Amino acid sequence: MAYRFAFVFALIGALLITGCISPFDDAAPSGGNGGDLSPERKNASALNISYEPQAMGEELKKFESGAELEAWLAENRKSAQRNYYGDMAKYESAPEVDFLGGMVTSETAPAPTSAQGSSGGVDYSTTNVQVEGVDEADIIKTDGKYIYLIHGGEFLIVDAKGADSQIITRMQLYDKGANYRERSTPEQMFVSGDRLVLFASAYKKEIVFPKYSIEPTENYEPVIQALVFDMHDRRSPVLQANVTVSGDYYQSRMAGDEVYLISQETPAYYGPIIMPYIEYDYAGMAGEIAPPVYYFDHPEEEYVFNTITTFGSQDGEVIDAKTFLLGYSNTFMMSQDNLYIAYKKYAPWNYWWAQDETNTKERFFSVVVPLLPAELEAQILETDKQDKSDDEKWDEIEKKLSDYFGPYLEKDAALSDGDIRWYKELMRDISDALAEYDALRKIEDSQTIIHKFSANEGKIEYVAKGAVDGYLLNQFSMDEYGGKLRVATTVDVWAAKHVQYNNVFVLDENMEEIGSLERVARDEKIYSARFMGERLYLVTFKKMDPFFVIDLAEPAKPEILGALKIPGYSDYLHPFGENYIIGIGKATEEADWGGVVASGVKIALFDVQNPANPKEVGKVEIGDRGSDSAVLHDHKAFLLDATRGIMVIPIKETEVKEGWFADRTNVWNGAYAFEVSKESGFEKMGTVEHSSSDDYWSGWWDSATVSRSLYIGDELYTLSDDYLKINKMENGLSSLGSIELPGEEEEDVWDVPILKLFE
Repeated sequence: MAYRFAFVFALIGALLITGCISPFDDAAPSGGNGGDLSPERKNASALNISYEPQAMGEELKKFESGAELEAWLAENRKSAQRNYYGDMAKYESAPEVDFLGGMVTSETAPAPTSAQGSSGGVDYSTTNVQVEGVDEADIIKTDGKYIYLIHGGEFLIVDAKGADSQIITRMQLYDKGANYRERSTPEQMFVSGDRLVLFASAYKKEIVFPKYSIEPTENYEPVIQALVFDMHDRRSPVLQANVTVSGDYYQSRMAGDEVYLISQETPAYYGPIIMPYIEYDYAGMAGEIAPPVYYFDHPEEEYVFNTITTFGSQDGEVIDAKTFLLGYSNTFMMSQDNLYIAYKKYAPWNYWWAQDETNTKERFFSVVVPLLPAELEAQILETDKQDKSDDEKWDEIEKKLSDYFGPYLEKDAALSDGDIRWYKELMRDISDALAEYDALRKIEDSQTIIHKFSANEGKIEYVAKGAVDGYLLNQFSMDEYGGKLRVATTVDVWAAKHVQYNNVFVLDENMEEIGSLERVARDEKIYSARFMGERLYLVTFKKMDPFFVIDLAEPAKPEILGALKIPGYSDYLHPFGENYIIGIGKATEEADWGGVVASGVKIALFDVQNPANPKEVGKVEIGDRGSDSAVLHDHKAFLLDATRGIMVIPIKETEVKEGWFADRTNVWNGAYAFEVSKESGFEKMGTVEHSSSDDYWSGWWDSATVSRSLYIGDELYTLSDDYLKINKMENGLSSLGSIELPGEEEEDVWDVPILKLFE
């Protein structure tokens, strides 16, 4: 009994539950007979550790009614999250809705009054996008004559005439009736010739009756308004169409004349579930569309409606609308032919608890038993074949284990030092194997799921889904080339030990994996990625910046061609010609405690003409620790005129000056402009200041932080919280003027009437 008591608490508790503790902590004794009484130890490295991930439904299904959707959600939430959210079977019943894709309501409305355009040959910048030919909405756009921007909850149009630039239009988006809450908030926009598509967030009122109650309750649900304006008269834009989509604004793209809007909304946990819907008003027609809702029959930690709505940028006519009930999506990418929506798969919070007994048995028989001495392994497997309950079989297995290992646990005097050492090594092998198994299980059950949709002239069709280990950093972690999707991920899980490394996967047209490069840069994570043709440039970081050049010419065999290790890291990579890459990130310095910490903003130029030997041929470091740039967080803040070799980036520059009693931090906000060349790297052209302070608090909290820049001809326009500044694009960046952008409360600052749409 002493053996069994010791075994239960030492071996079972330590190995089967934690998977990482050995019964002996002291060093192995020297001497002994080398384990004469113990069998030969098996080779743990030869053990094929594997884990079958949680099964996921592969077939795309469609709900045929609102009641079916609600019942399915209730059942899946009840089984997955009952302990946290309560009994989901007590959901309210939503009204039956026909959402098979037809027009639910339709009525005639009064026809609206009618009110890349030519830029006169002047060169101008466009939004920095990931895929050529696929525009991304932004807070500022230009057509070479006018600048359109969103500021302080208003939409503004600037007549861009250098020193004579002025705001000619101000627009505030008020509610469109009693069913909406106050003003709408402009988010982003597209410009297409003489049409402008403005996305605005609003809240629509819904009246619901709680179950068995006669008292109505007002709920305000988020919606996105896609407003299409005729801009022939920039001083008096005319609203041509209004497409209102339920949910929050997530992403949008424009390819040709078609706009793709992705909205997201979480089905209510309590009360009626409001189905996704689209309201339209264009060309004298108004009505509502209830898009079909598709799903996969497997549990998610959180369910989110992802509605893809497409419409024409010129007339606002809805082309297609479909809703997909997926997990919480956090990465979106669009090529010229397809859309990709990705999210990390999380098992429900109580999944591990619910699967504990099944998993414990599986890991015992697949990991522990194969490493046991052959005689003991055979006895355990024979016992498991008996026609008995699991508890009865375990009683017998436990006795065999305690009989076999009892002398080792008790350190029997008959055992030599070699025998004890054999036992310790066996337990360590088992512990390592269990740690590997648990890590693999965590990796498999937290994969990234990627859904692929075809995008053909506004028509959306679901294609396939794929799964890859790890998580995506951002949209630049995905790229389509030659009909194949390339993906860069970071695996980062905690099991018995911390496991972190990076992968590159290639998926075919059907989202099946056809090639991979795994376990790149162990104990580091991806900071930036950029796919360019048949190559991937990848930056990982822990203490140094490994800049990898990865060959994807053979999709089935990705391989590292070369790597460069330098201090600092890049958060954003941008091509500069075919054989050079610009990196924007942070410099690093040694910390007092021995590690490294980020310091100023670092701009680097990488020469990859010889992919086996990439070189850093130019660099600039700006500011001390605390310095930052909008480019590090948003690629749309990056501006490059590759033809003239001029680059502009926003900068928040801090200068830390040590003092007797306290350090003083000077904060400068503005934009830096550089001449970029392959021969000499970066040469500073000048700076544009938007604010500066030698006071810590005013410098950080009352600053005019630059978010965007653009050029029209030889004039540079920089946008901050407070100003739109105009400078000459030449050495020194001489000032041409500045437009102050005050807050909403200062409505009479400009002599420009405010167009209050919907009021």
